[in-house]
Amino acid sequence: MKFKSILSVLLLSPIALMAQNQDELQTLKKQVTDLSAQVTTLSQQVVTLQDKIPYYEATLNLKQSEPVQRKTKYEVRITEVKYDETSRMLTVKGLVKKLPTADKDDRLSFSEGYLLTPEGLKVNPEMVTNGNDSFVIPDPEIDMDYAFVMAFPMSEKPEKLALLRLSVGVGGSTSEVFSFKGLTVN
Repeated sequence: MKFKSILSVLLLSPIALMAQNQDELQTLKKQVTDLSAQVTTLSQQVVTLQDKIPYYEATLNLKQSEPVQRKTKYEVRITEVKYDETSRMLTVKGLVKKLPTADKDDRLSFSEGYLLTPEGLKVNPEMVTNGNDSFVIPDPEIDMDYAFVMAFPMSEKPEKLALLRLSVGVGGSTSEVFSFKGLTVN
């Protein structure tokens, strides 16, 4: 009897193990199927996000620009953007210079300028000065920096400027337009 018991255990054990292995195999197959579905979903999400990268890069470029821009005739460098609570004025300080490629008779002046707040409010400068004088340099030296200060009346301080746009030159088609985006206000 003992022999029959041992024999039946020996015969049934592999069957029981096989049944248990079959269950484990089914579980593993289900996990592989689930993981394959997750990989497919994640791959699709990666492709979607990769397609959006150029959009986000372009948006970032629109939001921020270098504080120095060089065109054909002039170069403009923004050195400071500051808000004064007491006077309720935002001042933009910078340097502008005439480049060697400019016409000999080109003078240095600002023909127009404005800023846009992040809310889209357009503000024109109250004045553009060089020291105590209005900013007009009739016969500027080539490659020489000339300081300017633009004062904008503003009731409250914006954290950033959406846009600062300046036209340097006599006006019209001879002027060069400079657009600075995303400048931080101190």
